[in-house]
Amino acid sequence: MRSKGMFSSDDPLPLGSKKCYNTTDMKRYELLPGGTGVHATASTRAGLYTAALQGLFATSESLADSDASEKIERPFKLEAADPGELMVALLGEAIKQAASHGDTYDNVSFTLVTDKKAEGAYIGQRGKSPAVRGIGKNIVIEKNDLGEWDTVIKFE
Repeated sequence: MRSKGMFSSDDPLPLGSKKCYNTTDMKRYELLPGGTGVHATASTRAGLYTAALQGLFATSESLADSDASEKIERPFKLEAADPGELMVALLGEAIKQAASHGDTYDNVSFTLVTDKKAEGAYIGQRGKSPAVRGIGKNIVIEKNDLGEWDTVIKFE
């Protein structure tokens, strides 16, 4: 019997990692060996960005403060030259805001997502921020054979 959210070997798109998490039926991420990055897949770009953020915060010991039950929303408004750079900006801003405020994020609420712009809020609570200091700059976002958005993000 598998844990809730875990992929089994007969799932339609196993991502090949022993630590592979299904955040919903439409988006998922896997942690790369040694916490060096995340492989994210989703049916929409917004889902891909959300899965990547969830993977980012899962790679470290970022834990919600057990005393903090109140959800926190931290707004953002980002622009970039292409979807890969937008991913770098989105995750980089999440790292910066988490470190600045002592937060951990588990979701993103978007009010706008295009190829080059994203607006919305990181959603989370007080907790330990991720240990990741930076995001690799050469992120490629493309559709896989199943028509889902797919990317691999390496951490610095």
